[in-house]
Amino acid sequence: MTTPTNQPSNMRNLGLALVISGVILLAFDWYTQRTMQALQPAETAPTAETAAQSTAASLQPTAPAQTGVVTAPVAAQRISFASHTMAGAVNMQGSRIDSLTLLDYYDDLERTQPVTMLAPAGATQRYVESGWLGRGVATPEAEQTWAPTSLKFTPEQPLVLRWQNTTGQQFTRTLALQPDGHTILVTDTVKNAATMPVNLVHYMQLVKKGVQEEGSNFYNFYGPTALVNDERLEVQGKDLQSDGNQAHTGTTYWAGLTTKYFSTLVLPTTSEPHTVQLRHVPGPEAGFTAVTVQSNDIMVPAGGEVSRSYRTYLGPKQQALLAPLGQRADMVVNFGWVHVVAQWMFDALLWINHYVGNLGVAIIIITILLKLALWPLSHKGYVAMAKMREIAPEIERVRTHAGDNREKAAMEMMALYKKHKISPASGCWPVLIQIPIFYAFYKVILIAFEFRQAPFFGWIADLSVKDPFFVLPILMGVTMYIQQKQNPPSPDPMQKKIMNRLPPNFTVMLQWFPAGLELNWLMHSALTVA
Repeated sequence: MTTPTNQPSNMRNLGLALVISGVILLAFDWYTQRTMQALQPAETAPTAETAAQSTAASLQPTAPAQTGVVTAPVAAQRISFASHTMAGAVNMQGSRIDSLTLLDYYDDLERTQPVTMLAPAGATQRYVESGWLGRGVATPEAEQTWAPTSLKFTPEQPLVLRWQNTTGQQFTRTLALQPDGHTILVTDTVKNAATMPVNLVHYMQLVKKGVQEEGSNFYNFYGPTALVNDERLEVQGKDLQSDGNQAHTGTTYWAGLTTKYFSTLVLPTTSEPHTVQLRHVPGPEAGFTAVTVQSNDIMVPAGGEVSRSYRTYLGPKQQALLAPLGQRADMVVNFGWVHVVAQWMFDALLWINHYVGNLGVAIIIITILLKLALWPLSHKGYVAMAKMREIAPEIERVRTHAGDNREKAAMEMMALYKKHKISPASGCWPVLIQIPIFYAFYKVILIAFEFRQAPFFGWIADLSVKDPFFVLPILMGVTMYIQQKQNPPSPDPMQKKIMNRLPPNFTVMLQWFPAGLELNWLMHSALTVA
């Protein structure tokens, strides 16, 4: 059990441990971000045979493959579409959406490479498809060709496709571009003209080539995700490959594939239970990763028809666009264990940005406001540190007089602190409070879409990436060094050595962090010095 005589040393050790722990966490994330690309496995474009393996038939081995017939000749194998926000194409073979780019977002600051959400082939292959599964009834498979009623697909005119088997079931698929600019409503209808009812299962799925998302790490998840029964699911594709597939049944709000700034989501339009399958589909190289939303059994009576609809969102992980979708779609943005603090900070930053028009300026303002809010607590710490500087010669005399007798030194130090009315713990409280705030800031700037390609001033054209000339981290290191010199030196030689190394170590480490975070830390250090 810790005795009171050890309290001053323990409190100092606690503060040092907190600082070092924060450095380790940030360094680990920096390392993973720097090395993830090098560890990314090489991928090659799949063959047509491989692509066919990603159909629902392969995802549902219990559903036997069937053969259908095409009811009408097809004039074109692909039908293109475009709106004010996106452009893409629907492949008549399998009736899958396998090409889509966002017209308002670019991969580069020069705005030459639009963001690609779906691609028909290659290492970045991704597509969206839906369909029916049945036993004893032919359903359209991936190699089947659908017949469009028109070759025109616009925001004003939905695309209607049909396929019919030889036993009296006609399948109709309607794709409609929604007014929000990032959502496609997919409605599948089956009409049963036979004399007997049929049992079917409907599904919609997102498929991507490979199992690993470049850049995915402990702090920022990329890959298969879903919200089922109020439980957020996040599973790496490589874990599905090694540990096996997963299935979760219940109220499904959404399911999809997410990257750092963009997501492709499936949102059921009914509240009935669904099964979300997160699966690895074998194939050449790493195979495929699939996220499937599947209904329960559906009976289509003789002479009747049944429809199922899903919304597919393809766009940025921007809460202003996700929240109007309902179904808690804005929870795709995940700030982790500091979500409450980070969300408050994010909302405050956007509110300030609404008036100042610059997220960098918003960072400066909120840093000042937080510093003012924490001033009463910080002031106590500064007063304690000032008193510590005043009695530094006495502390050194106590250490010299006690020699190797640590217990005697601790007791005399406690008496010294009591005499001068100094609380060693008061210097640790500001650190304890500021660590989660700093971490929340880190998560917001690292994850929030709004910081992507957001300019500050001068040479900083993107707050979400590092300062290209390392000016901010160097200035931060200088202010941190000045701040450290204002504090009393640690009587422990090892602690003193560690603390002296923190400014240069932080300077080097933060060179690769987002400029927005560097700006926040620079302002924090500068205000502390002032």
